[in-house]
Amino acid sequence: MLEIRDLTTGYGRAQVLWDVTASVADGEIVTLLGPNGAGKTTLVNALSGILRPWSGQVLLNDIDLTATRPHLISQSGIAVVPEGRRIFPDMTVTDNLLIGAYNKRARPHHEGNVERIYEIFPRLSERKRQLAGSMSGGEQQMLAIGRALMAEPSLLLLDEPSLGLAPIIVENIFEVLKQLNQEGLSILLVEQNAVEALNLAGRGYVLEEGRIVGEGSSGELLADERLRKAYLGL
Repeated sequence: MLEIRDLTTGYGRAQVLWDVTASVADGEIVTLLGPNGAGKTTLVNALSGILRPWSGQVLLNDIDLTATRPHLISQSGIAVVPEGRRIFPDMTVTDNLLIGAYNKRARPHHEGNVERIYEIFPRLSERKRQLAGSMSGGEQQMLAIGRALMAEPSLLLLDEPSLGLAPIIVENIFEVLKQLNQEGLSILLVEQNAVEALNLAGRGYVLEEGRIVGEGSSGELLADERLRKAYLGL
């Protein structure tokens, strides 16, 4: 489904990523691990079109999206849950969700999709008229995921969805991601909570200083002694 080939990019003259190659197959959950400053969010920005790659390719279902504008990438089937959630705090929960359905493919189905999000996250249904900024961090993360799902993606990119959340909320969100994957959604999960991410994903990549320094199945990465000490805190 998603192929990243020798992707190199950065900001201004500062290079952040060097020849990153990775993939996500149809129906797969893949996690991207690494410390702060490794370039994980930069990669998400490049995949979503916010940051233009300097070289390399990004392909979705063999279609080259490398130079595609962000709104067209969304329309092609990629949706992003950004780090820090970035909801619209002065808008209601429902209005935040509707913003996620702006692309041409999803717009005609927005009413049914809102109801589906409320089924996935019942807590959002209870707060549908509430201003998003007045909700807890966990509720805002649910809203950010729901907003991305409103775009009817085939691939969901999540950047640090567990950041700053209580363990019980993280468990709930990861259970939802597992359910969505079982329904056919492919997921690229960027996480510092490495153990939780590897327990959810089938395989993963390790990014360090802008380069892929390790990859393998979740079991292989969990068993790797160097990775356990350096990245998993074990």
